[in-house]
Amino acid sequence: ILLSGLFLMCISCDERVPDLYDAPDGIYFNNRASDNTLLDTMVMTFVYEPDSVEYADIPVMVQSIGRQTDTDRVVDINVHSPNAVEGVDYELITAPVLPANTSSFIYYVRVKKTSELETEKKTIYLELRSNEYFQTFLQQEESGDSQNPYTDMLHYRIEYSNFFIIAPEGWREEYVGLFSERKLRLLWSRYPFI
Repeated sequence: ILLSGLFLMCISCDERVPDLYDAPDGIYFNNRASDNTLLDTMVMTFVYEPDSVEYADIPVMVQSIGRQTDTDRVVDINVHSPNAVEGVDYELITAPVLPANTSSFIYYVRVKKTSELETEKKTIYLELRSNEYFQTFLQQEESGDSQNPYTDMLHYRIEYSNFFIIAPEGWREEYVGLFSERKLRLLWSRYPFI
């Protein structure tokens, strides 16, 4: 019995080496809220900033999946807008490059406060595309929201203005009715302590 047990132990033990990661390197936008929810849109307004503020730098987190390398790798980010002009309304102030030995970087888009923003919201779209270094196979993540069940991981939208897009946190419709910027400015002019 001892001999047959030893024999079974010898033939059943097989030294194995785990497979190494060999999937293609991927790239995606990884902008998260404080509760770790993935976001594909950033909405901002200059209304809450001092009048002296002329621009805002919007951080966009770009994350890779796969092995890190000893060389910098270019990321293909297509930036376009239906109503904002690069150099006039916004600037791309960070090179779209994943630095060596890292798995993420922050891509900054500088949005400028122009007079048009007092009446018009500007929108900038960012899109990740495959290139020689990265594939775009991570396309969406479940959001847990029944109305929008998925969040896009390859597209990111920046919307900005210099007017109130939504009601301030303390706005109470039961006291002052539906929100409008005109109504808010009227209240501020009558009651500056609000």
